[in-house]
This record gives sequence, C-alpha cells and structure tokens, in this order.
Amino acid sequence: MDRVTGGSRDHVGPAGRFMREAGAELAQAVRSAAHVRQFGQGADLPAAGPFHPGGPIVVIRDGYAGIAAVAEDGRRTLLAIQGPGDLVGEQALFRGPGVKYGLSVRSLTDVSAWPVPQDQFRRILERHPQGWAVLAKVLQDRLDAAEERITLMASASASQRLAVFILQLLSLRSPAGTRYSQATEVPLTQAELGEWIGASRGAVERVISRWVQRGAVHARRRYLLILDIAYLERIAGVSRPALSRTA
Repeated sequence: MDRVTGGSRDHVGPAGRFMREAGAELAQAVRSAAHVRQFGQGADLPAAGPFHPGGPIVVIRDGYAGIAAVAEDGRRTLLAIQGPGDLVGEQALFRGPGVKYGLSVRSLTDVSAWPVPQDQFRRILERHPQGWAVLAKVLQDRLDAAEERITLMASASASQRLAVFILQLLSLRSPAGTRYSQATEVPLTQAELGEWIGASRGAVERVISRWVQRGAVHARRRYLLILDIAYLERIAGVSRPALSRTA
C-alpha cells in the first residue's frame, strides 16, 4: 500500500522547473544560501507573501506544498501545488518593498526546503543572471496554470474538482509513464479536501459518500483509501498525462 507523503529522497517526483533549468552553479548557490528546514504536514511555510511580507523565497527540496487563496472568512481555495525543485514566494523578487503579494502556503505532505532570504536570492541572481530568464518561464507556467484553474473552478462540479485534485496528488508520486497505484492513501481530512477544492465540507462528504457506495474509496478519519483509480479518472474526465501541478 502506498501513501502520498513527502520527505523521502526516493520519491520526490520530477524536479521543478527552476532547479531543473537553473544550471549546476546557480542551483548550488541556492542550496548553499540557507540551511534545510523541515515542515510537517499541514504546516504554514513562511514564504514571502501577505502573511510574511519580508519572508524568504522558499525552494522545495522534498514534499509538496499547496498555494491557496484565503477568503476573509478563512476559507481556502487551492491555486497550485509546488513540489521538489519549485519556488514559493518568488513574486516578491519583482515587486517593491511594502507591497503585499503572494498567497498562503501550506504543506500537503512533510516538506523539507531551503528558505533563502529575498536580498540574498537577488544577489545570487545578480551573479547568475540566466536565473531571471528561468524565473520568467516559471511565472509563465504559473499564469498558464492559473488560467486552467479558473476554467476548472468555473465549469466543474465538486465531484470533478475533487477527482482531479486526488488524481493530481497521485500523479505527483507516480513515475512518468506509469499508472497510479491502487489502494493508495490520501492523507487529508474531508474538511481539508473541501478547502483545497473550494467546496464546503458538506459537499465533499456527499461526494465521498457516493464514491464509498460505488466501492471507489474507503473513508477513514484522517485520510481516504483510494480503491478504484479508473472510476475517479472517469469522473475527472482527464487522462493522466494531462494533469498538471495545478489541480
């Protein structure tokens, strides 16, 4: 039985675009700029954003973090998932001091990361200017993913959004070209799943209840046990290669 978790160097998935394309010297400079910090599942990462205006640029080493919009009433809506080699809070590098930017970042799994201070990250890029071009590509990826997310939120039912999100989590763990494992645990509560897909807990409970009746999942207190991947794929209406890090 597999569990969708982070923290293992054997299961970090594909490297994020920034660290993959940065080049050896720039990547090493980033890794050397900060000590690795550990964050447990459900922890808030102190990446640059409205809650941490002077916070660091966080470079994920292992695990996965969700970037979410937070409404005034505290409700969270998932916008993107960042994994190994991805940056969080990099928008701060393009905005002046005192400007609020970014979103709430919370670990979906155990996460280890390098939190690099903003001024230090800028100095690294001054020494390795090719990094700015890579950052531009990263931000374009974010824009494309945001458009996909808006389309999904506007047109898909709660059942479809939940199926896409779960399949996305599973795809992050599965090596390229392979199918998901059956009997896989998704370690999120129904309330947390509702937050990530922008639905109420009641809506998620109703969806999962139908899935349980069909034998597709087994619901437990702190996680779901996925039993029928093909059923979720049919609901999502997407193929595995089409899934991106933004559910």
